[in-house]
Amino acid sequence: MQRERKLVFLVVLTSFMYGLSIFLNHGSFLLPFPLFDGALVALSLVFFFWNIRDLITFRKWFFYLYFFFICLKFSTNSILWSTFFDDLDYERFQLSQWPDIIRGLQLLLFFPMIFSWMFVEKIARRFWISIVLTSVYWLGIFAPIYFFSFLAIPLVAAVVYRYKPTNSLTYLLVLHAFFDLMSLSMLAMID
Repeated sequence: MQRERKLVFLVVLTSFMYGLSIFLNHGSFLLPFPLFDGALVALSLVFFFWNIRDLITFRKWFFYLYFFFICLKFSTNSILWSTFFDDLDYERFQLSQWPDIIRGLQLLLFFPMIFSWMFVEKIARRFWISIVLTSVYWLGIFAPIYFFSFLAIPLVAAVVYRYKPTNSLTYLLVLHAFFDLMSLSMLAMID
């Protein structure tokens, strides 16, 4: 087993053990989905150092777009901002234009990120697949169908994984897909 696969397995196992411990104590299964974005950024840094030779020589250049994308995603996390701001400042920040600007950058970055990943993986019809998956992601802007934004990355991971990926960074994409699906399931339980 590759070290990337082992790390992803340990993260998934840790998430389920956390959910199981809450289930045993309180009777409901709950995963720490607000922490998934921070964990994804931290694990991306680990993957970066494990693949530093390929990343410095730009053989896996798509990772830079992906890393910027998940950093933008993490920067919209309410737990991150609530640690820096008190309640009043946090409310002012949420009412300002900054969260919308960050989400807009994230929306604009989605297409180049997945297209570059599919380009490096030499996936056939990558342009049209990227347009369809970007459309799915952008549908998540609308409140009644917000869940589409959680389904886009799992669909990207399924497409990339179907074509037998040639790099170890695909495990990070699979972990991102797992986190998005688990976040969606936790939000569905709350709604």
